[in-house]
Amino acid sequence: ELSRAERGENGEAFRDFAFMVAMENTVKPGYLTEKIGFAFNAGTVPIYRGDSDTAKNFFNPAAFIDVGDFASPDAAGAFAVELWRDPHKLRPYLDAPLTVNSCLSDYLAVYNEYRPWQAPFISRLREAFPDRS
Repeated sequence: ELSRAERGENGEAFRDFAFMVAMENTVKPGYLTEKIGFAFNAGTVPIYRGDSDTAKNFFNPAAFIDVGDFASPDAAGAFAVELWRDPHKLRPYLDAPLTVNSCLSDYLAVYNEYRPWQAPFISRLREAFPDRS
């Protein structure tokens, strides 16, 4: 998998940042935009709020903080601060593969079935994070 330094062209601009907030405008099943991808591409750990199931279908849950996994946004923020204060706790998030099994899941379904409007976004992700399988 790609290391933090290899994640994208924006990695240099965000080198001093551990996190990037990636919050969708709406939380509804199947809805996923470029926000989490941009955060990964910048070499940061996304703090994501959106449809958890959809995000976890595309990305490794060990590589981002899912606000939906916490009792409140405040609790997710407190957890991010805890990680930021302890590099040993933060490092696994930065080193985790961005995808599960070295590939973004469900390409054909995105293009042909339930999320065809996401095709441009998935194409960009595939360019930024090529399959290693």
